[in-house]
Amino acid sequence: MELKYEISKEDYINFNKNYIATTKALRANLNRQRFGKPLVYMIFAVLLSMSTKVPRIYWLGGFGAISVVWILAYPRFVNKKIENDADKLLKKEENKRILGKRALKISTTGISEYVDSNETKVVWNEVQRINADNNYIYIYVGQNSAFTIPLNGIEVTKENIIEELKKYVDEQKFSII
Repeated sequence: MELKYEISKEDYINFNKNYIATTKALRANLNRQRFGKPLVYMIFAVLLSMSTKVPRIYWLGGFGAISVVWILAYPRFVNKKIENDADKLLKKEENKRILGKRALKISTTGISEYVDSNETKVVWNEVQRINADNNYIYIYVGQNSAFTIPLNGIEVTKENIIEELKKYVDEQKFSII
């Protein structure tokens, strides 16, 4: 099976968001930051209430409001940070190759990706996991490295691609939304 598609800046950003959303260690770290800081705020409020004459309820109310805002706003902050970091990375000349037209060939020996005049080959036992949603298929071949296949603009359906990949990759490595 051969696929031809183009990777855009949006595709690259969505890959990074998928990587963070589907990596347990990163999710755990983000949740610690999201919920841990408000806990520290509340402890700080209690300590302030013990060292001042201002009633505890005022400190807890103020820091509680800050905590709620932090918990609600943190996912947006993370998404914006991913977008800004991707922008910075893609502006560097040496990273221009990340975007652009690609051809991906799925065969019995593995996956070959062709970008310009360069070829990247991966054998099937190097595939660590495959994530698929309504818009993309991500074939992870490293901790934070994947073939990103945008499903818009290709002639083959998601189901056909998944069916082809299942011939070569253990089903336990699949996560399909």
